[in-house]
Parts: sequence; C-alpha cells; structure tokens
Amino acid sequence: MVYGAIGGAISPMIPQFIGGWTNPAVFGALGYLMKKPAFFTIAGYEVGRKLGSSMFGGGTVGNGNLFGGD
Repeated sequence: MVYGAIGGAISPMIPQFIGGWTNPAVFGALGYLMKKPAFFTIAGYEVGRKLGSSMFGGGTVGNGNLFGGD
C-alpha cells in the first residue's frame, strides 16, 4: 500500500513531460525497479484506460460514447 501511495503521489508531478501516459510510465517503472508485479498490473490498467478513451473519442469507456465527453 505504501508503494502505491508513493506512485500515486509521484504521477501528478510529471505530466508536463509525457502527458497522458504519465500513470502507465510511472507505475511501469516502479514495477520494474521494485520487482513488484502489482505495479505492472496497474500500468496495464492505465494503458487500457488510455487506449479505450482514445478509441471512444475521449468519452467514458463503457457507454459507447453515447453521452459525449467525460
């Protein structure tokens, strides 16, 4: 839990460098450096969210973008 809190605290500090891919990059790097598979799972989830939102034009994933944007 502590590592997750650290990753969550770090990720908002980096968006100006890598934009919307900050969360997957931070959690992927933490998973690699700390050898924690849970971080890779979170990184994969974040990648899925990013790809899903781009496929549906930025709308909420799961509603088929029926209600427009977020």
